This record gives sequence, structure tokens and C-alpha cells, in this order.
Amino acid sequence: MNDVMMMNPQYEVIDFNEFDILLTDIKGETIRSLVLDGCKHHSEFEKYNHSSAPTVLAGVTYGDYQRVLVKAVVAYRKALNVIMLVDTGSPYTFLTEETLKAIGVQMEDQPSDHAFVVLNGQRVKVGISKAHFKDVDVLGTNFMQFCDLHVHYPSQTAMVTVLPLVPPETS
Repeated sequence: MNDVMMMNPQYEVIDFNEFDILLTDIKGETIRSLVLDGCKHHSEFEKYNHSSAPTVLAGVTYGDYQRVLVKAVVAYRKALNVIMLVDTGSPYTFLTEETLKAIGVQMEDQPSDHAFVVLNGQRVKVGISKAHFKDVDVLGTNFMQFCDLHVHYPSQTAMVTVLPLVPPETS
């Protein structure tokens, strides 16, 4: 199991600032109109603390390309429900400027081109969505490498389960 959880050190990753995702089939306005698991995009997550963060991100497949969208809880100074595109081809997680501002991140106060936020209880490095995906929040493999992803295309449902970092003790 540990081999699966470790990143391959020989794998070359594109620089954070040079990375782009060509999304022609989904827009931020579409995502903002969706309701997932009873929540709208950027609705407030009440009574949040890191230890009680949901470990399951409910989702759907959407559109002609059956993109996987999930509802995540993203926190910095404020915790919000954020509808995110799961992209297993993206090594990074990206948040829109709108989402970063809404949770209280001020990028000009960050030491570099990224910030660290808490996403469903896990500390995650995030960049700013830009170029072809500037209005879409993207859940990349830097978060997904510690999760199980299940997609059921016939029912148009998806689920991401955050795995415990330390396996439970067995008796």
C-alpha cells in the first residue's frame, strides 16, 4: 500500500505556473448553478473543524464528456462547500480567484505562487486557476493520491473517499 501512496521521484511534473487544462465543455457559470449533495457552490459549511471534516466527497458525472464533479469542503479563514472538477491528469489542485477570496486567502500575502488550504481535513497546496480553466476549481492528484475514487457512469454518480493517513489499529 505504501508504494501506491508514494509519488514516483523520477516522474517529471510541469511547473505550477506553466500548467494549463483545456476545458471546452464546462464553465464556471455551469458549476455555480449546480446543487450537489444538497449544497450550492460557495455555500457556507457550518461548524467546521479539521477533525470533523467529511471524509466522503459526493459527486456526479456531468455533460457530454461525463466530467466528474464533487462537493468538497475547502477552508482557510472560512469553510465553504466548493464544487470541484476531479482531474486525474492534473498533478495540482487549483482554486479560482473567487474561491480563494471567499475563504479568506490573499495571494499577495503568500510567499509564492501558491497557498496551503485545508480540503476535507487535508492540508493541500493549491494554485490559482488560470487560462482555459480560470473559472473552474480543480481537484488534482496532489489531493487525490490519498483518496479512493469511484465513478458509476450508469447512475451518473461519483464518490471520493479520503483515506486515513494512518491505518486504523487492528485488535
